[in-house]
Amino acid sequence: MKSSRLLQIILNCLIITIFIATGIVVLILRHNVEVYDNILLGTILFIAGGSRLVIYFLNKGYKYSKDISFISSTIMIGLGFVFLFSKKDIEMLCFGWGIMEIVLGLIEVYIDVLEVKEKKLAWFEMAVNVGTIVFGVLLCIKLSEGLTGHIIFLATTLFLHAIITTIKFIGVLREK
Repeated sequence: MKSSRLLQIILNCLIITIFIATGIVVLILRHNVEVYDNILLGTILFIAGGSRLVIYFLNKGYKYSKDISFISSTIMIGLGFVFLFSKKDIEMLCFGWGIMEIVLGLIEVYIDVLEVKEKKLAWFEMAVNVGTIVFGVLLCIKLSEGLTGHIIFLATTLFLHAIITTIKFIGVLREK
């Protein structure tokens, strides 16, 4: 049991670090999109989704009807796969990422509303999830600033995912 808890801590820290580091790299390289394009973003989604899936099974999330980690992890892995092997332009892929943010954000907000009385961090988590929905919508809109605006919104969603993962991780640590 202790080894699975240690693995869970390591994977959560890995996911948080990946989201933050990628957000920083994306912001730094935002003017050189061709440097990281599909491969970096696809790898990030693939690793983060896979790690979240392992954590889901370690936490036995399938026993809880409100845990959508399996769905969100599968979507992240699938979108990562599309990013890795797609020849589409980055703007089109940002649109796909935006749709993912909107769908998962809406589901998470619904769950947060149901858990407001049970969890102390539910309000904060709900606010961050609403933020991911907003930035998901912004990723889907054709911007006059073009790709640079999309990249900034993409980096922001990565930071929001780091915050959400941290909140959920703290909640799991408090429960046990």
